[in-house]
Amino acid sequence: MAAALRHSASLVLLRSSPARGRASTSFEVLLLLRNAKRRTSFPSMWVFPGGVAEPSDISLSSTALRETFEEVGLTVGMELPAGSTLSEVTEWRQRVYADPSSWASFTKWCGRAEAPLLAPFTKWTTPAFEKKRFTTAFFVGAVDEGWEAEGSVDGGEIVDHLWIAPDDAIARHCRGHLALMPPQLWMLSALSGARSITDAMRIGRSLERLPTIEPELHARSDDGTITLVLPWDEAHKAHPGEAGAAHRVSFVAPLGSSPVTLAISPLSTLRRCGLAGLAPDARM
Repeated sequence: MAAALRHSASLVLLRSSPARGRASTSFEVLLLLRNAKRRTSFPSMWVFPGGVAEPSDISLSSTALRETFEEVGLTVGMELPAGSTLSEVTEWRQRVYADPSSWASFTKWCGRAEAPLLAPFTKWTTPAFEKKRFTTAFFVGAVDEGWEAEGSVDGGEIVDHLWIAPDDAIARHCRGHLALMPPQLWMLSALSGARSITDAMRIGRSLERLPTIEPELHARSDDGTITLVLPWDEAHKAHPGEAGAAHRVSFVAPLGSSPVTLAISPLSTLRRCGLAGLAPDARM
């Protein structure tokens, strides 16, 4: 029997960075390192801020915002009250972590309703063979222009954070220095085709038109390599593509022991689906 699905949300958070040349992006994305010493999901992996939806959350975008505040102390689309202190914000962060329903009170304290600069990105569902399964809504958003946002972690579930350009993150992953899961690599690949935050938001809105991405097990090799097929692969049962189409990811189990590889980039997937007009392709 397949494991029950839990709803969760994650925020792909962007901030401006100095342009590093004509072929570079002008933004960075936030990645968080999960604690390897705790009984938590995805230990030792670099992930986007996010977590499981709580009954008090008014929407999945609210879940993504709340979890981002809990995990790294950053607010998106909200302004802190004039004269507020770091100790006050830290106290609110602790209250929200202990009681997620306190998030509504925090947003009122900020004096600004939740109207964040978020765009739907993609939805992913954990493969059916996993014991813990989630349907995760990913959003893309940006820290306010001109704000030197850094963030901080509490050393609990999250032990480190990193602001990095998408193409740099992919390069470090391919060298085995940054452990990423398939959804994170797939989305970073999509964003590496963007040249600005505005471009990244546009890509996010285009990818949101894809169906929920549920990887399906395609093969297990004797050396431990697992290959998963994505929608529009010729072997995907729910959303098969034309003969010869390869939309898949491969990795050696357990995740993090070696880099994940993509058979085709997300932007190529969009073009195969007739969703053209995006930024230049980011090929793996």
